[in-house]
Amino acid sequence: MISSFLIRWGAALGVWFLLLSGSVLADTVFRVSTLAGNGSPGLIDSLGTNAAFSHPTGVAVDGSGNVYVADMMNHLVRKILTNGVVVTLAGSSQSGFVNGSGTNASFYYPSSVAVDQTGNIYVADSYNNAIRKIATNGIVSTVAGYDSYGFLDGVSTNALFNNPVGIAIDRFGNIVVADSDNCSIRKISTSGTVSTLAGNGHSGFANGTGTNATFSFPQGVTVDSLGNVFVADAGNNAIRKISPTGIVTTVAGNGSYGFKGGFGTNASFREPNNVAVDGTGNIFVSDDNNSIRLITPDGMVTTIVGGAWGKNDGDGLSATFRHPSGLAINAEGIYVADIDNNCIRKLLPVFVKTPQAISFGLNRSMIFKSNLSIPLNATASSGLPVSFTSDSSIITIKDSVAYITGTGTAVIVAKQEGNGSYAAAPPVTNTIIVYKASNSINFLQPPATTFSNGKTVYLAATSPGGPVTFS
Repeated sequence: MISSFLIRWGAALGVWFLLLSGSVLADTVFRVSTLAGNGSPGLIDSLGTNAAFSHPTGVAVDGSGNVYVADMMNHLVRKILTNGVVVTLAGSSQSGFVNGSGTNASFYYPSSVAVDQTGNIYVADSYNNAIRKIATNGIVSTVAGYDSYGFLDGVSTNALFNNPVGIAIDRFGNIVVADSDNCSIRKISTSGTVSTLAGNGHSGFANGTGTNATFSFPQGVTVDSLGNVFVADAGNNAIRKISPTGIVTTVAGNGSYGFKGGFGTNASFREPNNVAVDGTGNIFVSDDNNSIRLITPDGMVTTIVGGAWGKNDGDGLSATFRHPSGLAINAEGIYVADIDNNCIRKLLPVFVKTPQAISFGLNRSMIFKSNLSIPLNATASSGLPVSFTSDSSIITIKDSVAYITGTGTAVIVAKQEGNGSYAAAPPVTNTIIVYKASNSINFLQPPATTFSNGKTVYLAATSPGGPVTFS
């Protein structure tokens, strides 16, 4: 239950984190609920699901539990108080580029928000190509960029961005920006100087150091307590990592569309929109497969909720989303900006799936013969059915029977993927070695017979009974 989960203060990042080991978290069932928004596009300040948003794309949460929302189509930044009441924090609901106090200020399709340790809110103001700040007193100012697109490093408003859509703050107060249409990750120092952290303005999928690496329209960024930056590299269908020394690597995904779990680059995503990281290195990904994916510290990718288009609250894969985007984490759960459902969803761990194991004893050697088959008998401690795969063409598996069609070595893997109550069992492998039968020739006695016509016939037989040739 919830009380059994270890929760602690992640002081380095100034937020609360769920601290679960990757192996436990991968087997945890999350319950999805709707925190705020009635599902229809609109602009209503009210309590919970009585409120209305219009295509919210970004979320952030402060140390007190207040949730901030980039309400993109309303050109606003909204706030969900800890009692569930939604209020408008800044913006006039009309597109514009005006600094000022609260609703006297204006934004143009704000897409992402981040909060620092002192409560200042930073906004990726996408169509204004600027990074804005909402101070704790409600005053909106421009940190970097201005109402013009480009790709230029510099100080504050002398710098240029092109559709900045993702934003995060590291433990030192530096701002990291996913500068999407420049295919780069930018950094704004605490002094206001904008530099390019990685990427070079050209779309690509190359690992490397700093500007030697390439991205393809990155959408979201997050920073862990060690200073590693994780990037939702949407155009490459991958999650990338920028180390504190600037080295770019690929954490998961392989550049192709897909919806497959597995380790690292064996897994696949569909235009991942955003990322968030907890205090133990678990990475959460909002995937355009209408799901939230998990990458554990050892690189295993699984789907924790969603996977289909819709707006169902519920547990695990029974929940549905419509284009989930922004992500934020605190001790109360995981918050998701569900764009086309016009609402903010919340994920809460409710129980850990029961582990299970497979018993599968098969290792054996045999002599090949036609029509050879072996029943595959394996059981899971859960009682759930076990499936089998083979790594070799000499075996075909159908209905838990291995049909052997040739000689060689084959590894058979027994799997049980789990369900809503049981975790996936560790796969169990067994090896089959199939030999050719031994063969020997024996001349019969007498070994030869000569007939009256002068022809001699040699008589011999093989141990298997096959034909013998002579030369």
